[in-house]
Order: sequence, then structure tokens, then C-alpha cells
Amino acid sequence: MILDKYLAIPFIMILGYIVITMVLGFLPYGRKRVDTLRDFHTAAASTGSTVVFLCLMASIFTSSTWTVWVSFSVNYGVFTLYCSVYISISALLYFFLSDKVYLVGQASETLTLSGFLMEKYKNAKIRNVSSVISLITVCFWITIEITTLGEIVNFAFSQRLPPLVAVSIGVLVILAYILWGGLESVIWTSCFQGSIITVGGIVLSVMLCSYYFDSFGAFGEALSHHKDLLVVSGYKDNPDANMHLWTSYVVLCGVGAVCLPQVFPRMFMGKNKWVQKKAAVLYSTAALWCIFFVAIGFAALTRDMPYMDSKSQIFTLLYGTGNVYLLGFAYVVFIAASMGTLDISLLSASTLLTVDISENFFKNQNIFFSQGSYIKMSRIIIVIIAVLCTAISLLYNDAVIKLALRSYELVAQLFPALFYACFSKKCDGRAALAGILVACVILVSLTLAGIRPFGFMAGFIALLANALTVLVYIALAKRTKEIPGAA
Repeated sequence: MILDKYLAIPFIMILGYIVITMVLGFLPYGRKRVDTLRDFHTAAASTGSTVVFLCLMASIFTSSTWTVWVSFSVNYGVFTLYCSVYISISALLYFFLSDKVYLVGQASETLTLSGFLMEKYKNAKIRNVSSVISLITVCFWITIEITTLGEIVNFAFSQRLPPLVAVSIGVLVILAYILWGGLESVIWTSCFQGSIITVGGIVLSVMLCSYYFDSFGAFGEALSHHKDLLVVSGYKDNPDANMHLWTSYVVLCGVGAVCLPQVFPRMFMGKNKWVQKKAAVLYSTAALWCIFFVAIGFAALTRDMPYMDSKSQIFTLLYGTGNVYLLGFAYVVFIAASMGTLDISLLSASTLLTVDISENFFKNQNIFFSQGSYIKMSRIIIVIIAVLCTAISLLYNDAVIKLALRSYELVAQLFPALFYACFSKKCDGRAALAGILVACVILVSLTLAGIRPFGFMAGFIALLANALTVLVYIALAKRTKEIPGAA
């Protein structure tokens, strides 16, 4: 009977969430969804700051926020709070970059970071290179979220579902509403998912901590007996817990977050540039929100629960409460987090392939298609990517989660080009492209060799080399009096 309850109630709650998501995905009632390719990928830039903020929450905070970082905080202690620092950095960067990106998007109808760099630098090579980097990055995230979504659904059904069935449930729901209305459908569902993630994170943290401790004072007292939690370097004699690695995480994730293909297009949303500014301010509050899921890991630690694999720790805590409604609510929060990232990531990958690659290729060949044809192409590409990433997820399940930090290391290499495009007139496409290529060579070389110079991640060293390459190029151009102005 207990087993039946633990299956039935979460199933009903998950089913209710899926039904609501489907309804929202097909809103507004009966209105024609899209007219142009830009409508399909930007929702006609008609949103307000709260909507943009909720979409950002749904894009950045994934299901692995819970299935991985709760365990991560047990194994790394206060080191895990790097997430609050990097979110603060990314919110600050979003504040200063978004209005400039928004204005370029309005003037040129660009839809991606690579398209933005093309507009600023008028250099097709940097567009092509940045498109490839962005596409690899977003496919990493699609695969990660498909994998995690399948694991969560499988846990919800006591691991009785075949992996393919568990993965397919969420993916098919997402495909249904994306194919119907593109980003406009995703905005409606993202607002719902972002709300669930924001509120759910707080509720789960408070409920779990209050269950395992009589009061917040008791929780604080328990933490006081684990003062080693406050040590970043050498926590639990963990060789990976050190300030150099912590700095690498903060910098790479901070600058990489604004370049993520599922995040950067949010800068094109909104009724005006001030909507973006307000959204950035709201987004900065997520730095405090991160503390809630770290607190869950600390609760597990102070209860002397051993470190477990990333798939089990949070579920062990939830099952320990005996509260089946809390467990069902947690599944809904985790699934919303996964689907919120997965839908916009699929759409972003389609945008890169349709707009930045296919459309530009056909135009260069003097081949022209109607907007309707490109929309159909986008929909086909979304399905193909979903199928391919699902196959990779099923074949390489255990290795997939390691792609998350690799994706930040890679996409962060686009930040210097983005920064200089927004704030400097001295850097042209050749300098930005040289920086990216040098960085990629260093990143791949150090990664394959398994080397962390001075304890820093390969991506951090590559990022420094990237920025230095651009600065050296500018200095040399000054000396030879060949400084081209940025477009």
C-alpha cells in the first residue's frame, strides 16, 4: 500500500504539470502562432521584464541544479557557493550588455550571438566559428537535460520504466508545443516553469531543513559543528577543492552564462531596452536563491548522510521525510527545471542551424526560400536534434553529466569577442577571431593532456590567452597604424 501511494500521488502531480504545460504551450486561444522566421524565434520581442526574468530562470537553472549540486555541496562544502558568485557576475554582465545587444537585434533582426558578432564585425568567419561553438555547446546541454529528465522520470516511477520511455515522455511534450509556436509557446511555458523553479526551490529547502531540524536555529547550531564547511581549499582533503579551481568555476561560468545559446537570445526579447535592464536586476536576485539548494546539501551533511552519487542524494533526503506530497512536488520542480532548459535549447540549436548557417548559405548561393519554408526547416531540425541527442543520452548516459562544465569552458571563449564588440571600436573581426582560435587550441590541448596549469582549469587559461591575443593585436595594429574601426 505504501509503495502504491509513493507511485500514484507523484504520478498524478506530474500528470497535472504536463497537462498545464501543454495547455500553456498552445495559448493564446486559437490565434495564429507565427508569421515570420523572426516571430518563430523571438516571439516578436513583445515581452515584459518579469517574463524575461522567469525565462532566464527557466533557461539557466536546470534539473542538474538539484540532482548534482545537492551532492556537490556535501562533497565540496562552501566551495559550492561559487554558483551565487557567478550568477551575480552574469547578472551584472547581462545588465551592461543586454541593451546594446537588444538595439542591434532590433536594427538588424539578428537572432543569435554569432549573428550579433557578424553585425558588429562584418566578418563571416567569426560568425561561422562562433556558430559552431554555440551549436556544440547547446547540443551538450540538450543531451544533459534529456539524460537528467529521463533519470527523474525513472525515479518517479521507482525505476520501473525502460530508459527510452522515461526520456521520451518529457521530450515528446516539449516537441509538441515548440513545433506549434516556436519561442512564443516556449515563453508561456517558461514563465510557468520559471515560477515553479523559483518558488519550488525555496519551498523544498525550507521543508527539508524544517523536517530534519526542529528549527532554523538548530540547523545553524548543527552547521557550527561543521566549521570545515567554511574551508574552500582542502575541504575533506578533496584535492579538487582549492581557490584556483574555485576561481576558474566563477569566471568561466560567470562570463559563459551570458554567452550560452539558450540565454543570449533572451536579450532580444522585450518591448524595449529598459525591459532588459529591469530583467537583469531581477535576475541578480537568483544569486540569493542559489543558497537554498546549497542549504539542502548542508542539511544532508550535518545529518551525517554520506556522499552519494549525483542521482541519489536529493531523492534520499526526500524519501526520508515520508511526505509523499513533498516528493511529488519535488519531481514537478525537477522536471520543470529540465524542460525549461530543454525547450529553449532545442529552439536555440534550430535557430543556429536555420538562420546562421542554412539561410546565410542559401543567400550566398542566390537561392531564396519563403519564410514559411524556413519555419518548416526549423521544425524539422528541432526533431532531428532531439532524436540525435536522445540517442547519445541513451548510449553514453554515465559520461553525459560531465559535459556541463566543458560547455562553459568552450562557450566562455566567445565572451572577449562579445565584450569588445559592445564596448570597443578598436577591435575588428580579425582580432576577435584570432583570440577565439588561440583559445580553442589551448583549451583542446590542455584538456586532452589532462593539465591544469597552476591549478586553474584549461578553459580559464584559454580565456586569458583569448583576451591577451586581442590586446596584442590592437597594440600591434596601433604600432603599424592599421587600426580598423569596429563596425
